Amino acid sequence: MLFLFDALDRLHSRRDIADRLVGGILKVALDLRTRTRNLRAKVFIRHDMFDSVKLNFPDASKLTANAADLTWSPTSLYGL
Repeated sequence: MLFLFDALDRLHSRRDIADRLVGGILKVALDLRTRTRNLRAKVFIRHDMFDSVKLNFPDASKLTANAADLTWSPTSLYGL
């Protein structure tokens, strides 16, 4: 099963509310990781959004242990 969330920066017009919603997604990802063996979440989130959310999500560091940094050059993005 695959769940994808896109446009997280547009969840709400107020950034503080959007941050809380994204924090909820991260909490679910952490709960899946710690409570189940067969379900895992992959969360793709921009650095600036994660930095903002982790201020109010004390367990965020538990998710960063397995994080990977994905970057694309402008040229490769135009190729999509």
